[in-house]
Amino acid sequence: MASDQKDLVRLIDSARAIIYDFDGPVCSVFSDLPSDQVARELESASGRTFGTDDPLEIIHHVDPDELQSMEDLLIAAEMRAVESSKETPGALESMTAAIASGRRVAVVSNNAAAAVERFCARVGVAGRVWPVIGRAYRMPHRMKPAPWPMRAALDALALRPSEVVFVGDSLTDVEVARACEVPCIGYANKPGKREALGEAGAFVIDSMWDLRALLAR
Repeated sequence: MASDQKDLVRLIDSARAIIYDFDGPVCSVFSDLPSDQVARELESASGRTFGTDDPLEIIHHVDPDELQSMEDLLIAAEMRAVESSKETPGALESMTAAIASGRRVAVVSNNAAAAVERFCARVGVAGRVWPVIGRAYRMPHRMKPAPWPMRAALDALALRPSEVVFVGDSLTDVEVARACEVPCIGYANKPGKREALGEAGAFVIDSMWDLRALLAR
């Protein structure tokens, strides 16, 4: 999708709320506690090998009788991780610009809501970011790209899909936005993402500072 300045300005001007994905657009969750280390911890607790370095993927494949214990271990790891997660440059500035402009700011994430809220408290935006819709406890089938978290956010905000903009950095994010008829801005934070996100239907930015500039106009 074309993402020239006029497209983005029109998109932002129509938005009453900005909904952010967490890991990527806001911070790098596992920047100091590597995700592969967390995956190995989960494998050790399970006694199984899952063939992935993504702990969120592991939750999809654990046996039902161990789902609660593995979920609890993952939440504990996420809570540790966000104590030192590196902020994405321009992300918090874009959030504060959105709030200053009278827009609401929310988060929809496959990470645990408690971890997102802990990060928000750590960086000083707790109470100004609401709702935070995280991974449904012991319900991995509700994780994005399932529409449940986005619909929960829309219900909490009491807004129509056309009144919000979702900011994500993955094809999964574009997929859930499209399923819920929510306009999506794709944050192209790695080589090749600009083309992939644009082809999937997102408006594309290369930096969260670009979003901050749009919101601070």
